[in-house]
Amino acid sequence: MWKRWWSRPPATAEPPPPRAEPTDEELIERTARAIVERRLAAPAAFLLESSKPVSFIASQGLVVLGPFIDAALDVPDYEAFVRMTEQRENLERLLLRIEALEDERLGAADAKQGDHPPDEEQKAHGPLPD
Repeated sequence: MWKRWWSRPPATAEPPPPRAEPTDEELIERTARAIVERRLAAPAAFLLESSKPVSFIASQGLVVLGPFIDAALDVPDYEAFVRMTEQRENLERLLLRIEALEDERLGAADAKQGDHPPDEEQKAHGPLPD
């Protein structure tokens, strides 16, 4: 007797183990690092500052957009991110972390720039006035 294709057992007998949901601190750190690495600190700071008064409503908008985002993108911790954004103090902590990481990035860039010898134009015109 033949078997129908929909009655076949799944390829793996056991489902994958459930992933532990990340903490708010882990989400804040990962989100802040991703924003700073992409050099989007200024737009992110503007968005976070402007959305503080309506943070809960905005997080509920993310809930509504969830199925569309899930279908279009692979965002593994989307539900945890939405839960984190429901609390205004988490947005403030995210904003502070973005600012701290951006300051570190700019400080490292300034230090790196100071190590380079002056370019030809700077040699010709002398040091820049302060």
